[in-house]
Amino acid sequence: MAAERRSNRWLSIGLLLFYLALFNITTVLRDLFGRVWAEISVAFLCFLCAFGIYLGRYLRFNSWDVVSNPDNLFYQITDKLTNPSDDTRRFTK
Repeated sequence: MAAERRSNRWLSIGLLLFYLALFNITTVLRDLFGRVWAEISVAFLCFLCAFGIYLGRYLRFNSWDVVSNPDNLFYQITDKLTNPSDDTRRFTK
């Protein structure tokens, strides 16, 4: 029970820091490009972050794969973006 409370605390802290970072980024982008472009940019940034987590968590890529294994990384990214329903086991657990 104590371990669950600790993990919930870290989850809450992580979500709070994520929100604060997005708020700061949105403010800067809004000042530079306007409200609409700031919102579009932040939505795209959220998609990129989520897709990066998917690449690392489920496809088991690391940051150095950009340099050491770019062909396979590029193939996997294009395959997942063009055929998202081919890998249904990731979404049905």
